[in-house]
Amino acid sequence: MHSPYTGSEEVIVGNGDGLQITNTGSLSLPHSYHILSLYNVFRVPAIARNLISVVDRGCDLLQLDVNNAFLQSKLDEDIYIAQPASFVDHDKPEYVCQLGKALYGLKQAARACNNNLNLHALSDASWAGDHDGYSSTGAYIVYIGSHPIVWSSKKQKMVARSSTEAEYQSVADTAAEFSWVLKTLLDLPLQFLHLKQIHCLVLTSPIFYTRRDLFLSRLLRRCTAASQFRYARRLLCQIQTPSIQLWDSLVGHFSGGVTLNRRLSFLSYRQMRRNGVVPSRHTFPPLLKAVFKLRDANPFQFHAHILKFGFDSDLFVRNSLISGYSNCGLFEFGSRVFDGTEDKDVVSWTAMIDGFVRNDSSLEAMTYFVEMKRSGVAANEMTVVSVLKATGKAEDVRFGRSIHGFYLEAGRVRCDVFIGSSLVDMYGKCGCYDDAQKVFDEMPSRNVVTWTALIAGYVQGRCFEKGMLVFEEMLKSDVAPNEKTLSSVLSACAHVGALHRGRRVHCYMIKNSIEINTTVGTTLIDLYAKCGCLEEAILVVERLREKNVYTWTAMINGFAAHGYAIGAVDLFHAMLSSHVSPNEVTFIAVLSACAHGGLVEEGQRLFLSMKERFNLEPNADHYACMVDLFGRKGLLEEAKALIERMPMEPTNVVWGALFGSCLIHKDYELGKYAASRVIKLQPSHSGRYTLLATLYSESQNWDDVARVRKQMKDQQVVKSPGCSWIEVKDSRQRRGANEIAR
Repeated sequence: MHSPYTGSEEVIVGNGDGLQITNTGSLSLPHSYHILSLYNVFRVPAIARNLISVVDRGCDLLQLDVNNAFLQSKLDEDIYIAQPASFVDHDKPEYVCQLGKALYGLKQAARACNNNLNLHALSDASWAGDHDGYSSTGAYIVYIGSHPIVWSSKKQKMVARSSTEAEYQSVADTAAEFSWVLKTLLDLPLQFLHLKQIHCLVLTSPIFYTRRDLFLSRLLRRCTAASQFRYARRLLCQIQTPSIQLWDSLVGHFSGGVTLNRRLSFLSYRQMRRNGVVPSRHTFPPLLKAVFKLRDANPFQFHAHILKFGFDSDLFVRNSLISGYSNCGLFEFGSRVFDGTEDKDVVSWTAMIDGFVRNDSSLEAMTYFVEMKRSGVAANEMTVVSVLKATGKAEDVRFGRSIHGFYLEAGRVRCDVFIGSSLVDMYGKCGCYDDAQKVFDEMPSRNVVTWTALIAGYVQGRCFEKGMLVFEEMLKSDVAPNEKTLSSVLSACAHVGALHRGRRVHCYMIKNSIEINTTVGTTLIDLYAKCGCLEEAILVVERLREKNVYTWTAMINGFAAHGYAIGAVDLFHAMLSSHVSPNEVTFIAVLSACAHGGLVEEGQRLFLSMKERFNLEPNADHYACMVDLFGRKGLLEEAKALIERMPMEPTNVVWGALFGSCLIHKDYELGKYAASRVIKLQPSHSGRYTLLATLYSESQNWDDVARVRKQMKDQQVVKSPGCSWIEVKDSRQRRGANEIAR
């Protein structure tokens, strides 16, 4: 590197298969070079290799222009060039480089006449059999499959002293060319089978004996990039002296993906230490990423290794520790590392904030964000995305508006598609749907996350019709939905009974070969079950590869809602046979089915098994199901006794279940008692007053009927007229209680 040069010459170089250079102007004036264009420079075998790749893939080659160039030897004059665009020294951007060698095109061919360009090979005339010219001819051909890409046939200018020397020179040239071809092949997107073939060639050919570790290292990186991790570990065992860079690459590739790959990352680090290799600062961040995601791994052990090798002061490593501890919910240890970091940067703060968000500690995340701002650390895009997630979970729209105005409206942070999607999500979760729609409309570009955030916001706010309309606009915009999008729109269809729209979504998934996973399948089952299409729901269940507790619960709920009590109980036992443990919602569904089917003994057994077998504490909703079970069967005293034995205060749902049973079985005294308790808990619920008035009217107690109606008037309780929706020709129509359908 040289200090800033004030001359007029300016040349740009780059780095491809060979050298890139722009050098035009009069050669007789060495200080008048100017930029004209930039050319890619390749060796001829590289062109042949690419042509073979085009042929194998069945592609059409429209045009290929080739121009010759000559490599000049070391330049005698001083020529300075600007730093290449991809190799700029950010600490010294004003510096320039000195040009050592240059390429010249055909127009400057005369300048390429230099003795240093001549290559002389040694050969033995007697061995070659050429007694007239006393010089031999050496030749070689390199094939890819059945296609020759490199060939050479050259009559040598010098005579070797022996046949052995001549053979050595010939083999050396061939081996060098062959090694170069193999190196370029590893740069292509080869299939795993081809990588295995190259591996066999490297092991069996004597050409690669001295450079075997180099080629195996390149193969290992390609195998890890292709997610062939077990094969990569076998390759590692064949390398005699793996470098720390290779170990770091292997650990880094293993750290992502599924649990098995993360375990391989841990095992690779352990093998590295057994081989006596000292880790570097680049070893621990990907390793910590894998370890913190493994539930049975001990992160403190690796923290101790960081302290042992002296990387505890490295900010890069400390930020990885902060992020790992925070994401695992180990805030005490994450805070210790964070507080012990003197030079906290935006990554340190963002790691803590994101950890709180992942563990549903939104208020703490917003508190840390305020402290970061006070400390003078500027937020970046990732920080804003994390704190917007926290704001949405906390439903603090005021805090979210302040972030929107301070960072985005003022231009302190670039509002890209990720931040825009976070804003839409935040406003949607806070119930500000107009603001979410406004941000959405103002975004110059939207991806599937943006569309999904708007749809999910409408669905969560029970604006189901708007959510379905946005989904239709999304499909018209040629944006493919993801799992979250499909779950949200199917949930909207299920809530409003839009069976035809739900079927269209299902058909869209089948037509576009979208695999129905557990999440989408559960929502689809819920849709068909709520719309009375139990046979279609059963078909979805049967085609699911994996069924979790939510899948079984949705199916049990559907059977219970349509009065198939025995079928719901059978599904519950089938779930247990599949080794899936029920949760609280599952028991609400199956107990509700028992109540509707009058299965008192079965319901009692299931209720008792919650705590005894599954270690689940019954809550008020489970007790309400049991009260409903006893009440529907006419066992009102048992229902009342169960309420009195409840370990918690009975809710309005519990008293409402008893009140409804009393009305069915005309137990007016107990009904009055239950009604008084439920009205006390829900003084503004019009339905409770209506049922109580009905109870009094059936018992011919007209004075109490008038008293209840006066009480409703005094409490300003207004009975909402009943209404229902029906789907007619893909449109939902609402009918009130007093309206006549035409």
